[in-house]
Amino acid sequence: MFQELLIVLALILANGFFSGAEMAIVASRRGRLRALAEQGDRKAQAALDLASNPDRFLPTVQIGITLVGTLAAAYGGDRLVSEFTVWIADHAPPAVAAVARPIALTVFVMLLSFVTLLLGELVPKRLALRKAEAFARLAAPAMQLFAWIARPLAWGMSAATSAVLFLLGTSKHSEPSVSVDDIEHLLQAGRAEGVLEAVEQSVASEALRLGDRTVRDIMRPRIDVDALDIETPQGEILGAIAMAGYSRLPVYEGSLDHIIGYVSIKDVLRSTWMGWPIELRKILHRAIFVPETMPLNRLLELFQKERNQLAIVLDEYGGTEGLVTLEDVLEELVGEIHDEHRQAEAQAFVKRADGSWLVEGSAGIEDLVKQLDIKVEPLPRDYSTISGLVLAELERIPAAGDVVSWRGLRIEVVDMDGRRIDKLLVNRT
Repeated sequence: MFQELLIVLALILANGFFSGAEMAIVASRRGRLRALAEQGDRKAQAALDLASNPDRFLPTVQIGITLVGTLAAAYGGDRLVSEFTVWIADHAPPAVAAVARPIALTVFVMLLSFVTLLLGELVPKRLALRKAEAFARLAAPAMQLFAWIARPLAWGMSAATSAVLFLLGTSKHSEPSVSVDDIEHLLQAGRAEGVLEAVEQSVASEALRLGDRTVRDIMRPRIDVDALDIETPQGEILGAIAMAGYSRLPVYEGSLDHIIGYVSIKDVLRSTWMGWPIELRKILHRAIFVPETMPLNRLLELFQKERNQLAIVLDEYGGTEGLVTLEDVLEELVGEIHDEHRQAEAQAFVKRADGSWLVEGSAGIEDLVKQLDIKVEPLPRDYSTISGLVLAELERIPAAGDVVSWRGLRIEVVDMDGRRIDKLLVNRT
């Protein structure tokens, strides 16, 4: 009987090996396995191959688990239950001996289930989660060998599964196995366990959502764009650049809708220092033109490709809509960047003592939602600023004192700068 117990225990441990291997290879970080494989680690390469081919790997694991479990139950049920029945019949009272077989079967099923769950499922999977890459490297060679041996059976099971799914009218699963929400949950778990700092989690989360925002959401509107006329007299160029306060300034010919490039303050200062005449056409840099609907992730790629940090935003008619810089994109990832020249600028959101907010008209809708912590899904795309929201609701040029209601907020126009909304007062209703 002791020999039979050892065989059943060995089969249960084999079941645990398959379960742990499945969990480890699925949960292992492919980036780390890929790095080890590039260093010549064959076991890591084997684990990476298995993880990259789940249609072949997962059926193999299930075949192994099913075979081992069936053998353990069949062998134990045949040998151990019979011997345990004889032992009960020899040592128990006559009343108990009469039902020795049911008792032996019940005890065997309970013990087999407990040990199988403990050593064949829970413990191996817990170890696999704690040391996923190490377990995956350990199990990968054996799993590859078993996959090769069981290939005909795995192919048959895969074909039968596809046939059943076809009969059920279920199309092939085409959605990605990992979503952005899944990655954000991992980032939150990493922050909770101390693997990531708060700023790292925040930047990574914003980077994942970068493609959801467009250039229109962050651009500096046309009315706020400082630019130089190509015909500006030489004596006024340096002063105009100094008053604008930016290191790069667009240059236009005729009107702002015909921007021909931009000039860098470094080139102007170099010419001034060397005593050369400041000829704007000779120091112009080629401008990048982008549509207002371009996603921010593509804009960032364009900045990297063109080795540029400034782009002119065009509307649907080809006119100049605004301007966007690399700094504007980076602020979407890390938050507002205030240098020594921008510290004196008014804050976009100022909370007052009565709980209301004094808000800049040019502040973004998304910033308003975040600042006041309200739920708005999805965000409107017809406008990107609070001024645009007020204009859309009123359907006319507002005047000081006009009020609109939106998503539980009362928005009052406090100050106008000509026809432009300057200040707004926002209250919760």
